[in-house]
Amino acid sequence: MSRFRFELNSKGVNELLHSSEMVDVLQSYASDIQSRVNGTYQTDTKQMGTRAVASVFTEDPKEIADNFDNNTLWRAVR
Repeated sequence: MSRFRFELNSKGVNELLHSSEMVDVLQSYASDIQSRVNGTYQTDTKQMGTRAVASVFTEDPKEIADNFDNNTLWRAVR
């Protein structure tokens, strides 16, 4: 058998995690999750120190409680 050696290109991965294409992919996933939940949930996508990050959140206390009690966002992810 031949030996397969895989070497990760750290610079390339870092560029990928910071790219505008990654932001677009994350925004797409966040929008999909937002569309699965009812209410005033919002999305936010931004560049952080090590990578792009997307989030789905609400500021409505009733929806925060509902998410806490029923895992609303977690169920929308699956």
